[in-house]
Amino acid sequence: MRNAYINIGTNKGDRHHNIEVAVALVIEKTCNATGIEPAHVDFALSEIYESEPWGYDSPNMFLNQGMRIAIPDSLSPYEMLGILQSAESAISNASHRQPDGSYADRLIDIDFIAMDDEALDSAKLILPHPHAHMRGFVMRPLIETLPCG
Repeated sequence: MRNAYINIGTNKGDRHHNIEVAVALVIEKTCNATGIEPAHVDFALSEIYESEPWGYDSPNMFLNQGMRIAIPDSLSPYEMLGILQSAESAISNASHRQPDGSYADRLIDIDFIAMDDEALDSAKLILPHPHAHMRGFVMRPLIETLPCG
C-alpha cells in the first residue's frame, strides 16, 4: 500500500457539505476501483481551514481540507487521478477557469498533491503538485494527514 495525498477546496455554496460529499466520493470511488471494503479504507483528514482565494480576487473565502488515503501499489497515479477527477465532476463539472484563463470560484476542487515519495512529470500529471509548497492552505492540512511512525 502507498498513500495518496489530496487537497479538497471549495468557495461556493454550502462549503462544509461540499467537502463532506467530496471525501465520501473519493472513498467510494477508490473502493470501487480497488475492491477494498469501505470499512477497511485507511484514510486521514485534516482540520478544515479557511483561506483567501489564491491567484485571483474574490469575496468568497475557501475552505480547504487535506486527505490521505492508502491505495494498493497496483493502482497507478493516473488511475488515482481519474478517481479524483470523477469525484470532482460528480459534484460539479463547472470549469475552474474564466474564459480569459484566470481562476474562478468553484463548488469543488480536488487536487492530487502527492503519492508518498513518487515523482512524476508528464503532460497529464505532475507529482508532487508543482505549486503545493507555495500554498499554506495545501501544506498545513497535508502535514496533519501524514502517518505517524
